[in-house]
Amino acid sequence: MKRCKEAVLYGIWAAMYVAAVLLSLVNHAQGAGLVLIQIYSVAFFIPGAILAVKALKEKNKTQLKRLRVISILSLALTVVLLVANFLSVGGSAQLGRILNSFLILVSAPMLICFNWAVSLFLWACLLMVTIPGVILPREKRKKPL
Repeated sequence: MKRCKEAVLYGIWAAMYVAAVLLSLVNHAQGAGLVLIQIYSVAFFIPGAILAVKALKEKNKTQLKRLRVISILSLALTVVLLVANFLSVGGSAQLGRILNSFLILVSAPMLICFNWAVSLFLWACLLMVTIPGVILPREKRKKPL
């Protein structure tokens, strides 16, 4: 039963990610649409936060590690693609479009709200709660006799 709930949360998170990618391809919203998209970009992190809280309560190291890897991948790939986009300024337009497409795929939750700081902060928060010793105390290793 527990695995089923986790699978549902991961499914919801994946569906929200796909929706974020699709929303990032739409032209910039204005007015109430922009407010709704910004709320959505924050709500995107709710399934991850629920999974993190459950893993912390249950001391589920596998789940915490999985969430940590997802956070690290998102943050690292975003940085790599941002740097590559800046470095490709002198390159061809097609290279710029390809790199921008990859950036949209990797950073969709950050792109849709037009406010990268909020999403980067939330990814960093999700990463920090999954690092051993930050929330849960590290387990002490037994010294050999």
